[in-house]
Amino acid sequence: LGDEFDATTLGKPATKDTVAFRGGTHQYLTQTEAPRTFKQVLDLLGDNVEKMAEGYAVDKTYSDLLYVPEDAKFSIKAQTVSWKDTSINLKPRVTYMLPSGYKVEMVKKGSNTIQSKKSSQSGQYERWRLKGTVAEGANLHKPATVSGGGKSEISKRLMDMIKYGPVFCNNVEEDFDALQEIFTKDYSSIMADKAIKHPLEEAGIKLADVKTLLDP
Repeated sequence: LGDEFDATTLGKPATKDTVAFRGGTHQYLTQTEAPRTFKQVLDLLGDNVEKMAEGYAVDKTYSDLLYVPEDAKFSIKAQTVSWKDTSINLKPRVTYMLPSGYKVEMVKKGSNTIQSKKSSQSGQYERWRLKGTVAEGANLHKPATVSGGGKSEISKRLMDMIKYGPVFCNNVEEDFDALQEIFTKDYSSIMADKAIKHPLEEAGIKLADVKTLLDP
């Protein structure tokens, strides 16, 4: 989710300015069929939660689970979760639950080593960010029962395959100029559809397409 998140955007189409944008048809799949309110959640949970004067609730079984209103705004920079005229501290190792079931957490990103959830020591390239999790997971079915079919590959975390570290540029302006030339180059002579001059700017382009296009 990045550094800032407004819960009122749940269920709405993502724009090109948001990290959730994945093309013209992408949407947040984070809304219930009938949008729930914070009051409805409190009525549903009853004595299972402790209502706080600030306007949120704490789960009596899991003290690190807080229920917050549907218009909550999360900010890493301000270190707050706020709604209307109220705000509380945004803390790590705490799960903030919205009425739709969407969870927001403050987590670390950028570590080259596996650390436990309770770890509070930051690595050289680590930074804090907001993480969102939908209430109902997406099911993936892959008919790969044979040996070598890739069953274990789809269950591995992508984060374990990413390395973090500094990147050095001799001349940033020259590097960006070279990158711009790649994007603005006329590729129509090698395209099946000659009307497409700048395929890298097409919304539906895939990583495999980029590799094929730029591979000598």
